[in-house]
Amino acid sequence: MTEDERLTEDEIKLYDRQIRLWGFEAQTRMRNSRILLINLTSIGVEIVKNLMLGGIGSLTICDSSIVLEQDLNVNFFINSNDVGKVKVESSFNKIKELNPRVELKYELRDYNSIELNDYSLIIATGLDLPQLIELNKKSRLLNIPLYACSTHGLYGYMFVDLITSETCKKYESNEKKEGMKLDSNTEIIKINKIIENDLNFDNCIIKCDFKPIDNLLIGDKFSHLSAKKLKKITPLLPILIALSCFKSQINKSIDEISISFNDLKLKSIDVCNSLKLPISILDDDDELIQQIANQAYCEFQPVSAILGGTISQEVINMLGKRELPINNYLILDGVNNEMPIFNL
Repeated sequence: MTEDERLTEDEIKLYDRQIRLWGFEAQTRMRNSRILLINLTSIGVEIVKNLMLGGIGSLTICDSSIVLEQDLNVNFFINSNDVGKVKVESSFNKIKELNPRVELKYELRDYNSIELNDYSLIIATGLDLPQLIELNKKSRLLNIPLYACSTHGLYGYMFVDLITSETCKKYESNEKKEGMKLDSNTEIIKINKIIENDLNFDNCIIKCDFKPIDNLLIGDKFSHLSAKKLKKITPLLPILIALSCFKSQINKSIDEISISFNDLKLKSIDVCNSLKLPISILDDDDELIQQIANQAYCEFQPVSAILGGTISQEVINMLGKRELPINNYLILDGVNNEMPIFNL
């Protein structure tokens, strides 16, 4: 590590509480991170706030959209005088005030025109599935972790592709063994014996392999589950994946957003077939499908705060290498107060 990559004394004092919480190494990695955020949506605003205050090294926001009246309810960096202006330009100064030490930049170009290899992490908000598939292909070629997310009224999702990650986690001695599979994508590759307060522990290095987003609708994901376990799978899974298959409608006026119930239901059935989920999972859920069709791309600040906080914490965990990452698809159900995770 070069002198420029180390935390300065002033930074150590500034981030003292955070260093106590997630460690010196994690804070140093945050300080040296170069993050690209695509679209300053409501959830993007929350992520920006959390990462700026967390002390990342560099943040570039890519967004050329114009401030709409509805944005005033979900973006605390703007006010009514900014309606009709470029969103990221109107938000820039207030974002910078959160932490002047962060190198903050913005791009008005389409994200496809940006050199992605300038970044160590990409967070995409509001993109549809075809857009994410193409972005994920590029991020994988460059070995850059990708987080993708979107919110729809009281619902939302997060997709994670870290490609491969290694995490250090402590267990009671002899509880785990090298080569042990924690699940189909997670394996203990090394164990170091340690003693803390006269107690023996195994410090395990755990490797997690991730799948690209174009794998979502490929392969047999659920047919091996018992009928009892299948009943526990939320219908939100096929419905939200189905919604992401439609062209993204972010940065549109609420009155202009249109997703038909019939189209969303048919696509949800297609997703069930692709995932090998029984179509019966959608039985008696016409009301839910209609609700999500009505709420598509509607931004609700409390939901964005929860999901944005989750993503921000995941980024910190990933950089700190101290907690197992979410792998790989999380759903936020704001009606039932649940956040189930699926390995797709």
